[in-house]
Amino acid sequence: MPDRIDVIVVEQGTQRGIAGVAVTTGDGIATTGADGTCAIEVDPLARFAWISCPEGKRPVGDFYCPLPASEVVFELAAAPASAGNAARLVQFSDTHLVGAGAPVAAPDLANALDALLSESAPDLLIASGDLTNLGTPAELAELQSATSAVDTPLFLMFGGHDGNAERRSAGNEPPFTLNWEACFGPTYYSFDWAGRHIALWPNEETFFSSADRERKRRWLDADLSLNADRGNTILVIHTPPSRAFIDEMTGLGVSLILHGHWHSMKSFHSNGVTVAATGPLCFGGIDTTPRGYRVVEWQGSIAPPTRAVALGAKRLQPANPERLGPFRLTWAQDVADDAEQPLVPAHRAAPALSGERLLLGGSCNDAGAVQCRSATTGHLLWTADLEAAVRNQVTPAGARVLALAMTGALYSLRLEDGSVEWRANLPGHPGRWLYTMPVCADGIVYAGGKAGIGAYRVDSGECDWYAEIEASDAWSCYASPLITPEVIVLLVSRRGLVALSRTDGRIAWETELDVEYQYAAPVRWGDDILTGSEARRLARLRLGDGAIIWHGESLAGRYPCALSVDNERIYVSTSAGAIQALDPETGREQWRVDTGHDLLDMTPYARGVRSSLASPVRMGHWLIVGACDGVLRLLDPASGEVHAAAALGAPITAPIQPIDETALLLSTWDGRLLRYDG
Repeated sequence: MPDRIDVIVVEQGTQRGIAGVAVTTGDGIATTGADGTCAIEVDPLARFAWISCPEGKRPVGDFYCPLPASEVVFELAAAPASAGNAARLVQFSDTHLVGAGAPVAAPDLANALDALLSESAPDLLIASGDLTNLGTPAELAELQSATSAVDTPLFLMFGGHDGNAERRSAGNEPPFTLNWEACFGPTYYSFDWAGRHIALWPNEETFFSSADRERKRRWLDADLSLNADRGNTILVIHTPPSRAFIDEMTGLGVSLILHGHWHSMKSFHSNGVTVAATGPLCFGGIDTTPRGYRVVEWQGSIAPPTRAVALGAKRLQPANPERLGPFRLTWAQDVADDAEQPLVPAHRAAPALSGERLLLGGSCNDAGAVQCRSATTGHLLWTADLEAAVRNQVTPAGARVLALAMTGALYSLRLEDGSVEWRANLPGHPGRWLYTMPVCADGIVYAGGKAGIGAYRVDSGECDWYAEIEASDAWSCYASPLITPEVIVLLVSRRGLVALSRTDGRIAWETELDVEYQYAAPVRWGDDILTGSEARRLARLRLGDGAIIWHGESLAGRYPCALSVDNERIYVSTSAGAIQALDPETGREQWRVDTGHDLLDMTPYARGVRSSLASPVRMGHWLIVGACDGVLRLLDPASGEVHAAAALGAPITAPIQPIDETALLLSTWDGRLLRYDG
């Protein structure tokens, strides 16, 4: 291979040279002169030469050329769509395409892309990695087939799953990107679009050789430095960035980092950079957000907000039924569509009550928020802005409201006006993925998740102790701690139940169970604990030592999404859309009600199924439960007979909040809040 090559960049038709185009072979960057030419050094590891396409242009053919070559010519045509100063970008991720007969085949991805394009009308599409499951040549060919009919400019990026076939081959050493490169060229590259520089840079380093990692990072620094003065670069990576990496990107002019990998939606601000994670396009996210994508729109130099969008949400037909059996609608507020202070409420959390005030946590404009509203009228009293979304219920504590942002920031807000009294960042902040609610007793609030949990003083935020549990929060788990007088009990996915002393955080007992992140939080029944266990099983354990009393296969679904109890029964919402009542003494089923098909695909790794995510709630003589089919049901707790049902036209994924035995609050997935009175 020659140690340098000549590169020529010309206009289509006139063949005039184009100046100022960045050219690379994967390490350093050269730019073309007035005549459209430049010479660039080539090291033995270089496999391609490629350009960073300027706005208003598009390559005629590929933007890259395989090496070796002594001279490379790139021809660029006019592309008015990428000129100007306004654009709508849509990011999707983690399609995990396999092949015919598999959960995601080429027609499934093609159909999802058709729906996405119809709903969002983007100017450009970016796919941020793990687009196939193993990266075999056959899967990559399926990916080419699924995307071949897309007319909108589509930019694909490598993710670790796209190199797994090579990584798992016996004796293979990195790079594990060669199958991808044979189909799509370089794994990292950049381009300009409507006044913004956009760089795609896969960051799962173990898939690259050590030399390629160094070359890749030198290219990133050089590429971003060329555009740092703009201060508005969009960087696309695959796995979540570290705090140190975010800080480095701030100095290189990055304003927005988009990524996938976690199969969950998340966004927050850190050191002037917005970081946004996007869930999977072809099946429900592991955080039970619907399958979907993220929209980024900008005009001029204004920093672009991002917006997570559920695929198919435009087809919903929301309704506010006037009656639910003996209950009548008192008021309804569209919280998410509030013109002044919109809030997307945490979709798995019921409103919390403190006297005549109701409290909601959620997200707004790539950050988080807590709202306080009148329980009597639904009118807004105050909004408190947080750094990231609150994904579970907030906790009233006297004159305070405690809220846990999913990044690991714990807030104490004044109930009177929402002002921040104190804030404590849990270890690992802002890289935490927390979906639990803080629990409070005796002046101490306990907050955290699988990676660790801490005890903080309610009056000051001072940390009494912090207990590390696992290396990370993987994966998104809504099972909040169960608090008892002596211990707090945690469901730790792929490990079991762990009871920590409330005094010092040391492990009091631990019971190994085959539990997963999708499972419901354990609940207490007398002196025992009820929890999910192996597939289709529940277990009853002694609270004192974690010993198993019974362990039965009784679920009408693979796992419990939500659990509740009264003196006579266990109530379960399952991943198969069944609502069940079980005998606490034996675990045997007493009755079962099946729900309808989901209005949106919210079940992890599934689509087109039935599921129920909300806890059944005992309220007076009734058991009230909503489901992903958008129906709220009023059941007889003893028989399961449906006495009344109301269709709200959107998934109901949070439990109701009783105000008393004659009034209740209900929130819907699409951001409506309703009060019914008997």
